[in-house]
Amino acid sequence: MPGERNVLAHRLITCFCFGVCGLAPAVTGQTYITFSADGAQRMYPASINRSGAVTGYWQSNGSSFFNGFVREARGTITAFTVLGLPTCPVSINDTGTIAGYTCVSNDEHGFVRTSNGMVTTFDPPDSRGTTTQAINAEGAIAGYFYAPNLSQHGFVRYPNGLITTFDPPGSMGTYARSINAVGTIAGFYSDSTGTHGFVRYPGGKIVSFDAPGSTVTQVLSINVFGAIAGWYQQAGTSRHIGFIRDPLGHFTSFDPAFDTHAVSINNEGMVAGGESTLTPALLGFVRDWHGAITAFSVPDSIATQAMGINDVGVIMGWCRIGVSQPAFVRLP
Repeated sequence: MPGERNVLAHRLITCFCFGVCGLAPAVTGQTYITFSADGAQRMYPASINRSGAVTGYWQSNGSSFFNGFVREARGTITAFTVLGLPTCPVSINDTGTIAGYTCVSNDEHGFVRTSNGMVTTFDPPDSRGTTTQAINAEGAIAGYFYAPNLSQHGFVRYPNGLITTFDPPGSMGTYARSINAVGTIAGFYSDSTGTHGFVRYPGGKIVSFDAPGSTVTQVLSINVFGAIAGWYQQAGTSRHIGFIRDPLGHFTSFDPAFDTHAVSINNEGMVAGGESTLTPALLGFVRDWHGAITAFSVPDSIATQAMGINDVGVIMGWCRIGVSQPAFVRLP
């Protein structure tokens, strides 16, 4: 794991998910490309940009060390580490700049890596562990960090290196998960009443919200228009249901299987994620802008998890084939 305190973040990256509305059969004829870094047993792709470049991290068989990677759209894979430490890239923007963190238990540090390989590390003031989550087109970075008392707080690092920290009122733990092109940040936080979503606007205003009928609201992605995707736990059950919150605050829920985790929304309003049924089956899904949901599985895989979708509809994620866990891209 990328540090014991990052169990929540890692589980969100590798969550097993889905839920029943507008489910379409898996489309035949789609092009799937699976790939692995040299020596990798398990791939954890985390982000895809508009050109189709994918970043994430990987492990070799029997090793707990995390190596970073970037795969160009043409297929070239470059592995890298930061300061020789376990490295977890989590986001890539359209210029090829990557953000992530060195995933050493109890000693995480944020980093930004330019497309030519130059790396800068950073931490918010008084951080005892920095977990970067997203980078936007301008190079602004969002994430969260651990204070000396181990409480979690959100941060945004601007392209000039200035860092601002923030929390929704009453927060006991803030997790900034996504930042869009205009600098609006979305995420979730916990307080004495539960787990709630939030959106932080560029001027600093924070709006909290809960999905209707939820006991837990997890926000994972925001697009340029301010539409937000994530999942919530339905009150009185253990089910997880996907949702979209539009820029006006209206919610649309969708649940094509038993558990649904929406993890990424693109600027066209398409959502990708994963679904699980009452059986052990794990499938990827894509929901188009008018609500039709298509489930899919990488050929020959026993599990498929979509982790991101770019603005032209290319989906990336991981799958399990035999004892290996390669990454994949699914072309429209």
